[in-house]
Amino acid sequence: MTDPAQAVTGLEIIDTAVKIGLGALITGIATYIITALNHDKDLEKRSIRRRRELLEQVSSQIERFWNSYRRYYLVSLEAIHRANGNEGVPGVLRDEYEAKKKEVMEATDSLSSAQSSLLLLGLEGVNEKLLSFAENTERYMRSTRSLETDKQINELQILHNQILDIKNEFFSRLSKSYRENDF
Repeated sequence: MTDPAQAVTGLEIIDTAVKIGLGALITGIATYIITALNHDKDLEKRSIRRRRELLEQVSSQIERFWNSYRRYYLVSLEAIHRANGNEGVPGVLRDEYEAKKKEVMEATDSLSSAQSSLLLLGLEGVNEKLLSFAENTERYMRSTRSLETDKQINELQILHNQILDIKNEFFSRLSKSYRENDF
């Protein structure tokens, strides 16, 4: 016959084993759920970080174009002013004018790349401002195609100020998207 003390000990062992097993099962399930949630959060953080990097890249590309355009603007005004005056355009200034125009044309690749990134991110409103910015700078470039222009310098400055306003609005929208994670 079995001793009742031994029978209780067997039940206690089974009871303890079941408790340990259930505890391990609960711990395993909780660990799995927490790991899955952390993994999802990590993916979300990486996605946000990548989108921010793309927006920063777009900003740099636009700024590269803007700097090229701004230098062209300053040289073109000086060259046109001299061409319309009695002074004539010195060869050095004419060469600088042509070099700056070429620099702007080369920088337009930056605009195309920035536009692609904005469309990829689904920022159509920001992209519309970029298109307006590009169209107006192109309009300015066409207006100054020749140094012997009939456009008055004031008109060119007004056009330039419109471009500057568009650029500022573009960066305002880009900044809003950046701050709000509007992705």
